[in-house]
Amino acid sequence: AGHAHANSECDVLYIEDDSISFASVKLLLGSQRKLKVLRAINGENGIAFAQTHAPRLILLDLDLPDIHGSEVIQLLQKEPATARIPVVVLSGDTTPSQIERLLVLGARNYLTKPFQPQALLAVVDTVLEETACSIAGLQTGEHASQFAPAQNKPR
Repeated sequence: AGHAHANSECDVLYIEDDSISFASVKLLLGSQRKLKVLRAINGENGIAFAQTHAPRLILLDLDLPDIHGSEVIQLLQKEPATARIPVVVLSGDTTPSQIERLLVLGARNYLTKPFQPQALLAVVDTVLEETACSIAGLQTGEHASQFAPAQNKPR
């Protein structure tokens, strides 16, 4: 109930304890894409916020003060209300095994910090387009077949 309103309030939730990282992403997405970015400073807050506000996209730092980002992803996926919200990891951890692990857990993408602004914009555009397409397809019915292949990508 009231999901239409929730989406207009929060496009992107960024779970990040570092205020400088948050400010730069908020500015970038706000100025280049007119997206409203809200912040949660730890994993617990992020999960609670995602449940109440249903953001279109979650950006996730891994080194949070309370729980690790990988746990945040697992907790989000357990809840029907948040399981379908795409998560993109933004992390300073460039270890290939860590990146692989997060993608296997269900992260839609993984960007290492410091990232290029254009790289983040490209990822955000792609993820939001995919989500919009699947939602549009479900609502209209007639477009559903067009978007079906994208939904069946191996994860």
